[in-house]
Parts: sequence; C-alpha cells; structure tokens
Amino acid sequence: MRIVSWNLGYAFSFRRRHDQAWHYLAALDPDIALLQEALPPAWARERWKIEFRPIREWGTAIVAKPWLKVRSDPEPVAYSATGTVSLSDGTDLLVASVHTQVGVPSPQDYAGLDHEAIRRPRRASLSHADVAYAIQRRRVEGGRFLVGGDWNTARLWDRTHPRAYEADFFTRAEADGWVDCYRRFHPEGEGRTWFRGSDAPYQLDHVFCDATTAAQLTACVIHPHAAETLGLSDHAPLVVDL
Repeated sequence: MRIVSWNLGYAFSFRRRHDQAWHYLAALDPDIALLQEALPPAWARERWKIEFRPIREWGTAIVAKPWLKVRSDPEPVAYSATGTVSLSDGTDLLVASVHTQVGVPSPQDYAGLDHEAIRRPRRASLSHADVAYAIQRRRVEGGRFLVGGDWNTARLWDRTHPRAYEADFFTRAEADGWVDCYRRFHPEGEGRTWFRGSDAPYQLDHVFCDATTAAQLTACVIHPHAAETLGLSDHAPLVVDL
C-alpha cells in the first residue's frame, strides 16, 4: 500500500499548475493520499474516492482508491479531513489529513480542550499543531492509524527560532506511541519538504502511525522534484510504502 502526504499549495501562487500537480499525484499511484490546499478536479473524482473538507475555495482531502471504502468521520475537525478505511483483511484504519496554521490559536480553536494540558511545557504559548495533535490523539487512541499532512513544525525550526521547542512536539508524539514514518528510515535527521525562496530546508510535512502499522512499513521518501524542479507547490510529496 502506498500513502502520499502533500500540500498542493492552491492557497498561494500554484493554482495555475494545480491540475498538473494532480497528474503528478496520479503518477505516484497512491492507495491513499492525504492532501492539503487542494481542489479536486472532476477527473480526479472519477478516479478516486475523495473525502473533501472545504476551507475556502480549496480544502483538505483524503483521496483513496475505491476498494478501500473510506467512511468519513461525522465529527468535523478544523483544517483536517478525517475518516476510516477498511483494509482487505477487515481491519479498520483511522486516517487523517492534517493542516495546521502558523501562529497562536484562539480559545475557539481549542474549545473543549484543556489549554495547559495540551501545550508543550517549555513553550510560552499554545500552537495550532498542539491543538491538532490533541484532537487526533483522542481519535486514534488504541487503534490503527495514519495521521499526516502539513503540521507546520520541524525540528530544524529550533535552530532558527529560539525557544520554539519544536523538538518537544516530536518527543511527545514518540512517548505516546506515534511512529514518525520518515524518521523510522532516516534516524540521522529530517528531510526537506518545504521549498520557498531562501527559507531553511524544513520538513514541515510528517506522517505518523501506530506501532503495528509501523512494523509493515517498507519505505518513506520525499519527492523534491515536484517542488524544487517542477514548481508544482512549495511543498514536496512525502511517500510512505507499507
């Protein structure tokens, strides 16, 4: 099975190449794609089952081959598309395409959650990534899951943003049993999924899974060509095989 996580950049200056980006996605041949800043074209809806959560004219989506029978989650989650996939062995796999904003969330964003309990202790303020993580952690507890997308957080951020404590985000996830698919194959460091101007080579896109699913992983790679050379988005696809 192949899973692709990709922010297609529709919200910014990549709209004119958006259909080309979808064709690039098709060439990757994912069984499941976790997409952000996307607007599915008509031909894509004929090819895949698409659970689409609109944000503005674009949105967040779970794209799956029809045989996987994606069932949408009735509980809406801001900037995320969530659902359940039935695997061929009868197992249910919770899936989520996550897109977190940069900045400090409002009380409305974390309504019903304990602000202090979900904030990283060393950070002065709560982040949108913390809120999204708390919501998804509650959803996937005790089950099989794949949660991925544009988390807008990277370990490298700590070198360029003092007191961001971004590494704490990943340490917490690991302590909770979340496996970082890319780091499983590249323990020496992060890759680069963010390509914009002179910005540092951040990996803002991450896919996490449970330990059982992690045992079935065979590869996790980044495809920089889509962003760096073709300019289809300012994010590169992250491809997970299991």
